[in-house]
Amino acid sequence: MKKPTNKQLIFGLHAVKAALQNQKRKIIKLYMIESVFRKMEAFIPPAVNIDIVDPSFIAKKVPDSSPHQGILLETCPLPSLTLEDIDLKTLKGPLILLDQVSDPHNLGAILRTAAVLKATAVLQPQHNTPEPTNMIVSKTASGALEHIPLIQVTNLARAMDYLKKNFVWCLGVDEHGVSIKEAAQKYDHVALIMGAEGKGLRPLTRKSCDALIAIPANPEFSTLNVSNAAAIAMYEFSHRSFH
Repeated sequence: MKKPTNKQLIFGLHAVKAALQNQKRKIIKLYMIESVFRKMEAFIPPAVNIDIVDPSFIAKKVPDSSPHQGILLETCPLPSLTLEDIDLKTLKGPLILLDQVSDPHNLGAILRTAAVLKATAVLQPQHNTPEPTNMIVSKTASGALEHIPLIQVTNLARAMDYLKKNFVWCLGVDEHGVSIKEAAQKYDHVALIMGAEGKGLRPLTRKSCDALIAIPANPEFSTLNVSNAAAIAMYEFSHRSFH
């Protein structure tokens, strides 16, 4: 397990509160406006270094027009995990593999759904995807980064081969696949592979799948945002996670 040394900035009430409660986080400094400090004081661990600042200070640190809610956390990133760190023999919730999903809002939304529906982890390629420390990802995930591992792999097809060798079914979500409801009854221990916005699954990724599964849709308007499609797919396969 590699421990990154660079810093990460997290903003927004839910994301910061979850990070403060995560014992794996190494906190550097917490910046807050006075009114937020009064609301959050009971949730702040005693050893945390706090600076009371003006809203303009935080606004300069976060992406333009982002609702920072008067709070910003400077922290070390979580220790990075590899696919080998996941115990595939006891897999309950699905793994989510993202085939170059590049929008940080979509990645954050997928992480949030994965936490709610008890997915095991979210995997993405190292290139052409948002970094795990991306500020928009953590804000949109609303604290889910503290609960769901976000694992970067060097090659998605090789990661899928590793999963298949360890008896995990790799199912690509695609409009030309078999019914997802039928697949949810048939397959256990699954990885759900989601294609990029607009382009869908790449040819090599599609070829590496054990099967393609489709979400029932209106034939006259069948396009779904990748985070919405991932939410539906996770829901269909999440029942085992709650037993």
